[in-house]
Amino acid sequence: MRKIFAFLILTVLTAILACGGGDDFDSLAKAGGAAYQKSDYNEAISKYGKALHLKPSDRDMLIKMGLTFGKLNLLDSSLVYFHRANILYPTDYEINKELFRLCTLAEDYEGALSAIQMMIANGDNEEMFWIPLADLNFFLGKYNLARIYYEQLIDGDPKEGRYRWNLSECYARLNKPAEAVTVLKEAVAALGPNPAAYSQIAVNFITLKEFDQAEIYFRRAIKFDQNNVPLWINLAHTLVEQNNRDKKEEALAIYKLYYIDTPEMFMLDSMINALEVELGQN
Repeated sequence: MRKIFAFLILTVLTAILACGGGDDFDSLAKAGGAAYQKSDYNEAISKYGKALHLKPSDRDMLIKMGLTFGKLNLLDSSLVYFHRANILYPTDYEINKELFRLCTLAEDYEGALSAIQMMIANGDNEEMFWIPLADLNFFLGKYNLARIYYEQLIDGDPKEGRYRWNLSECYARLNKPAEAVTVLKEAVAALGPNPAAYSQIAVNFITLKEFDQAEIYFRRAIKFDQNNVPLWINLAHTLVEQNNRDKKEEALAIYKLYYIDTPEMFMLDSMINALEVELGQN
């Protein structure tokens, strides 16, 4: 009888161990890794999730959950786990490197910038990050900081037009149109004639109320695109602002020529009527 009882206990224990043997942390982590290698990401998430339930603060498991959700293109879920990991391990290089990538994709510019700053604090050369530092500060409206990085980028790569363009935008948004004009003129000198640069130079001259200069650059831009109606209308606006009858007559002719192609919101009707009265043509 005792032998039978002992046998039954051994059988039950064996069954329990057999059922529970794969539910410990290490087994679940290993099973999740095996599923990940087979690209069975849903199964990997299931195993990693159970392992994480046993050790909620485990660094590697948080990272693996984040990476696996990333494989399924579930960006928000991936970010959740990397943010959790970052709270627990704020100076961890690997975590911040992945956070930088994910936050950039999610347009979480503050998160991306914070991750870069931590990587620099960990010893990375700041110069490696000049491009994202310039762009992220620009997106966040930190134009003075963005300006500094764009200027450094231009020094290193003077043929990259985007840096010059964004630098001019920094100055424009800092309400420094004269500086914006200087940057754009330097861009044209370094990279060659560009209608977009000419039109932006003109816009900045309008801010400066130098309408004669704005006229010059709108005309230069129009030479590249004779059918660009907004350029013609903006040219007309600059002509109206100048105390010159010939130019006002030219503006009136432009308004009438492109009247049909111009949206009502630009109120060409009232402009045409006002000019006709002023020029005695009503």
